[in-house]
Amino acid sequence: MTERRAKGPENILVATLRYEHVTEACVAFGRLGASAETVAEECAAEVTTYISGAHPINARLGDQLLLPMALGARAISSHASRRRICGRI
Repeated sequence: MTERRAKGPENILVATLRYEHVTEACVAFGRLGASAETVAEECAAEVTTYISGAHPINARLGDQLLLPMALGARAISSHASRRRICGRI
C-alpha cells in the first residue's frame, strides 16, 4: 500500500489484482459525506465482483475494446466517434 499526500480533499482507494496475464485495478473514490468505511466497502464490492465473475475484463475495459474489436484491422480517422462507427457496424 502506498500513501501519498494530495492537494485536494478527496481520497481514492485502489486495489490492484495481479495475475499472470492481466492486472486489474478496482477503484473507489472518496467524496463529501462518504465515510472511509463506505469507500472501502465500495472498493471491496468491485473486487468481489471481479473475482467472482467469469469474465477476463471488467465493464469499463469492455467498453474501450468495442471499437477495436468492431473494426478489426481497418484503420479509422481520429475524428470518427466510437458510437457512430460501432452503430454502423
